[in-house]
Amino acid sequence: MNLAAIGGRLRDLEKEGRLEKLLGQRDDAMPWGDIVWMLQWPGWIGVGIQIWRMANAATVTKDVPPAEMAWCVILALVAAGLGLAGRFVRTKEQRVRQWLRRRGLVVPAALVQANDAFFDPGNDRWLPGSVLVSFDPAVVDRPETLARVGKSLFAMRRADRRTLRPEHAAIAWTLYHEMGPTPSIAVPPELTEGLRDCLLVSAMLPPKPALWQSLFVCLALPGESSPAGAAVVAADVLA
Repeated sequence: MNLAAIGGRLRDLEKEGRLEKLLGQRDDAMPWGDIVWMLQWPGWIGVGIQIWRMANAATVTKDVPPAEMAWCVILALVAAGLGLAGRFVRTKEQRVRQWLRRRGLVVPAALVQANDAFFDPGNDRWLPGSVLVSFDPAVVDRPETLARVGKSLFAMRRADRRTLRPEHAAIAWTLYHEMGPTPSIAVPPELTEGLRDCLLVSAMLPPKPALWQSLFVCLALPGESSPAGAAVVAADVLA
């Protein structure tokens, strides 16, 4: 399956409301946005009941009291307000994840490093790691370059950071300390063998990642530094 077809598959899953759980992203925050959004439905039910009551009353009195009409308008405004408010009470991470599912690009990702347990033959857990993604269209014709650059970045973790340029030392420090999730880091072009728009991304790795040309398949947002702005796709998502 090529990257375009994978992108189509992920968009279909998002339309079906299934993609979020399949990406294996951890979220410890309460889903207040979803809770508030769902509260609009009792409000709309109340609007329906109020309209039914007004219609019954009108068959007898041939008139609708202004107070009853006011209640109907108030209920409608509350329901509509709850529906809109649900979009604004999400955390930044939740908003970025939503943008990722709806607007993210499917790009290849080279493994840079991973939790040691990731390589166990019987591993069945999502584990933290770092991957290198490139939004350069040329990467489709140069997958081996991305893989090679990923290995070069991993080698930097043991380098003497005092001898490195500041932007290179930042990458080496992040990889050496294996901290995560951390913001994505733009990889300087002198390290990428000509590939443009490369990011070192902190991501959770599925036990069996989807592969393209021996590289991981990743959904990512260009220019987004939040760890929530990228996700490695599991192989079973494409089954």
